Amino acid sequence: MSPIVRRRIAGAPARAAAVCLVALAPATLPGQSPDPAVQLTVELNRPDWQYRLGDSARFRLRLLRAGQPVPGARVQVAIGPERMRPQRVDTVDASSGQATSLAATLPSPGFLRATASAVVDGVTYTALATAAFDAARIRTGLTVPADFLAFWDSAIAEARRVPLEPVLKEMPERGTADVAVYHVSFQNQRVGSRLYGILSLPRAPGKYPAMLVVPGAGVRPYFPSIETARRGVIHLAIGIHGIPVDRDSLLYSELRATALASYNTAGVEDRDRYYYKRVYVGVVRAGDFIFSLPQFDGSSYVVQGGSQGGGWR
Repeated sequence: MSPIVRRRIAGAPARAAAVCLVALAPATLPGQSPDPAVQLTVELNRPDWQYRLGDSARFRLRLLRAGQPVPGARVQVAIGPERMRPQRVDTVDASSGQATSLAATLPSPGFLRATASAVVDGVTYTALATAAFDAARIRTGLTVPADFLAFWDSAIAEARRVPLEPVLKEMPERGTADVAVYHVSFQNQRVGSRLYGILSLPRAPGKYPAMLVVPGAGVRPYFPSIETARRGVIHLAIGIHGIPVDRDSLLYSELRATALASYNTAGVEDRDRYYYKRVYVGVVRAGDFIFSLPQFDGSSYVVQGGSQGGGWR
């Protein structure tokens, strides 16, 4: 049972605003293995998963093993706004093998999720589906401060007074005949504060478009993208923590458990000391670094990111 990856939609209109997952990886206890014949599914009554306010989404759930009913099976279903506390939790009798339908709605634009779980022979199986209600009308719940743009314009201008002073160290063991790979660093918002990344460059002379990849949350090493560079695109993957990104994974595991365990809230009470101020400015400096490369064509530039990285685009 392979999970279908959920897509996060940013901006409006959102055409594919939610994804129905028919099965997720089961949770197992030591010594137990999931039965691939067990299928727990949650589906919506509309194929595009989109609804208007005032509509009811109908979540249809079903539990089978090898296409047959599971005697005595019961399924718990939690329904509520996506990633929030459920509004309701129901337990339904799924022993007939027939689909059970539960209706729910939202009073305002957003995403409504039903998460089902069932225990079969000691193994927990889960599945979910997410309905979108007027997704194109979803608005932020925060008010932008009056000095928001002025604050960031000032922070970026101050950082850009610091010379990049880039350092590129080729990594021949990671490169190929047609792609050069470098461990790079450049100064960020103050002298001595550096960001690190892995740069993949086409070796053939010429001017190329560029892609900056900003990371999801966490602490980890980074790697080249040989295939991207082979297609004629400069690729830069950066870390955000001001530490080299080419070290043994053990170092990053230790940092996750110690100095960087709660980095995402460090200094949060002060906008000038908040950890992410340096990070956000660093993403801009990474773009400055790309624009400084002689191989860059000077205009074709994209930024890619998901999760934490999706918030910077």
